[in-house]
Amino acid sequence: MRGRLLPAVWLACAALVAVLVSGAFARFSIEGWGFTYVLDFGETIGLQRVERAQGLPIYVHEGVDGYDAQFYAQLALDPMLGDPRLDESIDSLQYRARRFLMGWSSWVIGGGDPWRVLNVFACFNLATWFGLGALLLRWCSPSRPEDFLRWCGVMLSAGMLGSLRHALTDGPALLALAMAALLVEQRRPWLAALVGTLAPLTRETAVLGTVVLAPVDWRSVRAWLVAGARVAVMVVPLAAWIFYVYHQTGGGVSDGTGHRNLALPFVGYAGRWVELVEAWSVAATPWVVAGVLGHIGVSVQALWVIAQPRWTNVWWRIGAVHVVLLAALGQAVWEGYPGAAMRVLLPLTLAFNLLVPRGRLGLALLVVGNLSVLAGIREMAPPPRPIWAIVQDEPSQDARDWPVRVSFGRGFYAAETSGKDSWRWTADEAVARFENARGAAIPVVLRVALNARGSRTVEMVADGEVVWRGEVGMERSVVDTASFLIPAGGTEVVVRSGAVDFAPGDTRPLGVRVFRLEVVVGQSP
Repeated sequence: MRGRLLPAVWLACAALVAVLVSGAFARFSIEGWGFTYVLDFGETIGLQRVERAQGLPIYVHEGVDGYDAQFYAQLALDPMLGDPRLDESIDSLQYRARRFLMGWSSWVIGGGDPWRVLNVFACFNLATWFGLGALLLRWCSPSRPEDFLRWCGVMLSAGMLGSLRHALTDGPALLALAMAALLVEQRRPWLAALVGTLAPLTRETAVLGTVVLAPVDWRSVRAWLVAGARVAVMVVPLAAWIFYVYHQTGGGVSDGTGHRNLALPFVGYAGRWVELVEAWSVAATPWVVAGVLGHIGVSVQALWVIAQPRWTNVWWRIGAVHVVLLAALGQAVWEGYPGAAMRVLLPLTLAFNLLVPRGRLGLALLVVGNLSVLAGIREMAPPPRPIWAIVQDEPSQDARDWPVRVSFGRGFYAAETSGKDSWRWTADEAVARFENARGAAIPVVLRVALNARGSRTVEMVADGEVVWRGEVGMERSVVDTASFLIPAGGTEVVVRSGAVDFAPGDTRPLGVRVFRLEVVVGQSP
């Protein structure tokens, strides 16, 4: 009875994890912006968008440069690299363009429609997360409880969930590598080479995965010649694409970007320890704690692989070559929380979890080696929800159809969230910009939910006219302004709080807290 019940419980727990991860990812879908939150477009990057991205309702993270997916996603809109202004939109065109398969796939699945392509790209990692989770059942037996820890150690790792949250290439490349390794185990090396081409086409550093094609008999010259032919099959498509990039971008396959990604052996790794110790001495924040635990985990993974050499095991070869990569990673890959290294070393994480033996020692190794799971779970924290919305007679979920768009400027602090509520604090004076995309003035009323840390008189001013003045206290209240016109091009509304307070441990002067700002369109003055 127990033998039949355990696999069902194991699979039910895995299904629950999948539901929870899917639910967490679904929270990144924001009304009007789709899933573009995870593409990490930054406000301060200083680059224009490619032509096909201009005018699209893309969520922009305020006050930051953003992250890598904003470049890969734009390349997905122009997979043949035909836009002559790509250099003005991508921080390093030659470097980014090498990782093209995820973008090409998104373009095909999205039918070339820019809005659909961006959303497919944003969700691509979720599909590969499920694919890898299903594939891992090949090695993680549902009849063994500790194998559930192996499965979770990979699927909830900081690297895997980091790739999912930030729409990056690491997760999809790992799935392709795992498929190639499975085919090698099934003694179908030529098919493994063909499938393995998907990994370096997704992320060029995955060429390290060609180690799966190395001969079991490392002393046989003939075996190495045959393996070399298979490796050529795996890497020639990438070489051909790099050749295309070279000509399409006017020569050169790199502009020097990424030069800090590599360093002398263990210099970057040791520097990460120094960074973590210094950060811990200042403040042991949850992210710092998660960073320390993740670094301990990946260290245990590397030490175990080194301590148990097994050339004939395809997963040991994958792990070993990524231990070499770990030693060579530069400080740029390690820095930050949880750090890009957790994603770059995903193949090591997968290899470690499949190589650890069963038993008490194995159980202890699985727990310590997978400590990055804590950072992975933090990656899926819900985003702040937009605090503004459009109310009109014919509501539209597509922000491209909205007559007005709102942006928060001087005096508005960054969005915050408690998970249930989101809000923005203002200073004593704050400015919101209302963009009017139509050719004629639009009559509106603002419906605002707000409160403050103490009683004060607040006023809202549009084009020099006070459209609302009243008392605001600690209780949340909803107020309606007088109707006013937003002229063609737009206008600004100034919020003046008249007084400020300071929250414990917060040095910001706090005026009022805005929970919701609805632009009610169509009410004439």
